[in-house]
Amino acid sequence: MKRYWRLITIVTVVVLTIGTFYIQSSLAASDLPGVTIETVSGDADEMDPVTIGGNYNADGQLVNVHVDKTGATYSNEQSLFQRLRGSVQERVQELREEHRGFMRGKQGNAVSYLEADNKLAYASVTNQIVSQGDKAAFDIAVLDKESGETTSFTVPVPDRATYNYLYIDDVQMSDDELVLITRNITKDGKKEERLYHADMGEQTISDGETILSQDHTNTNKRDVNFNILTSGDGTAPRKDILFRKRKQITVSEGDQDKQQAQEFETKTAGYVAYNLKTGETQELDTPEALADQAAISRDDTTLYFKNGEKVTVYNFEKGEITQKIALPESSSSSSAKDRRSGSVMRIKDNKGYILTRNEDMPQRLLVLDLASGDTLYEGRISFDDIDDNATVYLSNLTID
Repeated sequence: MKRYWRLITIVTVVVLTIGTFYIQSSLAASDLPGVTIETVSGDADEMDPVTIGGNYNADGQLVNVHVDKTGATYSNEQSLFQRLRGSVQERVQELREEHRGFMRGKQGNAVSYLEADNKLAYASVTNQIVSQGDKAAFDIAVLDKESGETTSFTVPVPDRATYNYLYIDDVQMSDDELVLITRNITKDGKKEERLYHADMGEQTISDGETILSQDHTNTNKRDVNFNILTSGDGTAPRKDILFRKRKQITVSEGDQDKQQAQEFETKTAGYVAYNLKTGETQELDTPEALADQAAISRDDTTLYFKNGEKVTVYNFEKGEITQKIALPESSSSSSAKDRRSGSVMRIKDNKGYILTRNEDMPQRLLVLDLASGDTLYEGRISFDDIDDNATVYLSNLTID
């Protein structure tokens, strides 16, 4: 009898929890602002494949929001199951629908996957926080899409005791070997970008090599950092790994007497390309006009820079600027606030999709024909009836 009462109690708690969830969501959703997407110029059908993501912050309550051609959808307007699904990246959700068996139990970060030709590969790190005494290991799997066979194994991370923390930055393929690019943080706080080769036949992992490491010649260890530049699809194969080097410079020294903190500004300090075939690392010789600018996107051997009223297209393999695309005047801003917040760009089917990322609303979406440089669409995105103490920040761009 006790067993039945325990079951009844569990069911009651679950029902009450879900019921409370829907009541709270319904009440909160009634206060959310509507969205207006105004076509400034061009064909509104260019919005069809676009989803813009961000968050709405009111009174300290953060709500995720997605905007497409039909309007805005807030996370607390969705069912519990939709929210759980929404926490998974769109590209990974597509893979789950296409390869249900292989994707079962896999994590939701697109950089852990590679889809190339007839293979789908996956890698993650178990027990990432090595400092807690756990044994970090690579969890690796490759699906042959033609035969449906999966090869998978788990192998300890080499020299794992050296690190406090590590995670996957990218997964690629070279000469039939799986290549894992990882961000490792050593015991003394030094950041390294490392590369490991996984032999799927022997089910072994190489000792790894360091591609980049944090410059410890500076007294402030935050001075030099780096991150991988990817295209819109984090699962896409590439022949090289491209890194943006960043340097933090002091803007204000601060004043302890006035309780003013020291302020920093991040500047681009160059780009580094690692060729997966040759294993060579090369500093890119970018033109002086682009040397300290942050690329907003890459595509194969091309970098895209947005500076005010134009997008500059730079082929880093040829070492030359191949195109300058003028943007509508309404999309550019000379304010320091806009220059600081930047833009995000995605590329698909020779079209460039740019979301201006301003702290002030409205934001804009631009669709460019990269062959001709023409602007195919410009839309203005604004939220209606936002409270004075609320903010909306749109920063993610997905192209179906």
